[in-house]
Amino acid sequence: MKACSLSGDENQATEKDVSEIKSFLSQDFIFNEPLSQALKSTADELMPLLTFLVESSVKDAFSIL
Repeated sequence: MKACSLSGDENQATEKDVSEIKSFLSQDFIFNEPLSQALKSTADELMPLLTFLVESSVKDAFSIL
């Protein structure tokens, strides 16, 4: 996975970063996150939730990680 390059300041993502964040979460994070492992969730199953969480978090400047 390539290094992250957020569009916002060094600590805050913007709407431009939503796609990259969702990509990271669906390709890497969910496979290492204990709850997702226990549920044996797939990226496709979690994409609606990831989309909601990432878009809401960026809009409200709130971290889900």
